[in-house]
Amino acid sequence: MITTREDLVRYAKGMELLGEIVSWNCSKISISQTALEESLKSADLSTHVTPELPFQTAFNRACKNLGQKHLIRKLEEDSEFLYFQFTREAREGEYFTYETEGKLTLSKESGKVTCTASELGQAVQVELDKELPLRKGADVSKLLLKLLENEAGLFPVRPQGGCYLVMKEHSAFLDSLESFVERVGGQLLRFPVPSGTKAGDQSVKQTIASGLSALINEYSNSIDNFGSDTKPSTLEKAADHIRVARFKVESYSAYLEDERSKLDAMLAGASERLKEKVSQLAATV
Repeated sequence: MITTREDLVRYAKGMELLGEIVSWNCSKISISQTALEESLKSADLSTHVTPELPFQTAFNRACKNLGQKHLIRKLEEDSEFLYFQFTREAREGEYFTYETEGKLTLSKESGKVTCTASELGQAVQVELDKELPLRKGADVSKLLLKLLENEAGLFPVRPQGGCYLVMKEHSAFLDSLESFVERVGGQLLRFPVPSGTKAGDQSVKQTIASGLSALINEYSNSIDNFGSDTKPSTLEKAADHIRVARFKVESYSAYLEDERSKLDAMLAGASERLKEKVSQLAATV
């Protein structure tokens, strides 16, 4: 057991890890979709987690590039188009004045813009075309989360996110992830958590238990919301979720200690609620 700094120094050479705390800084990243996928391949990571940038996200970024002269409000939306009103804000004497500039329509399928004020529409289209091929820091952060969720079973260290626990079994994956982040111009921060410290062991247990508990509660709450219009495929998906959660509890049982029984009880409760829902829905058919 490590209880003092001197113990840690003596133990460091042969230190066994529980896992690592990871976080990242992607704030300065601006890279093309093509270059992003090449960087993933070079780091031996999956390229299947890089969806196209939604047109509305690119549109919002394009509008920011136009500066603060325009107030932009979404008017409505249908299956094919998004509609926005552009309003010019100006200070005249003591007051701000507002003048409607035009109504802009954005195609969800093509990303093309039409506007009642042609010059404004052209300006937005130019900026939109610049933004569509680019992936920024927020896009890469979402990508990192997907990669970690798919491959490493990360656990949030804080409710707000941004800092995660990844267990030692996935150290090689973190090496690949670090290589990728460096290639695209970001930084992956990794803080080893040694085994044998009272605070570290306890924090790891609580972090894993909290993450699994939140996952099971999420599944349970979704079951409670099932109604007469719930599809059979949705019920089967809920059963799959419970099976996955049970597998995760079993996989991390070595770290959970006394928390295991609480999670098992939660899983049993969720499974029972699902059975009751299935019976209730069957009775209404």
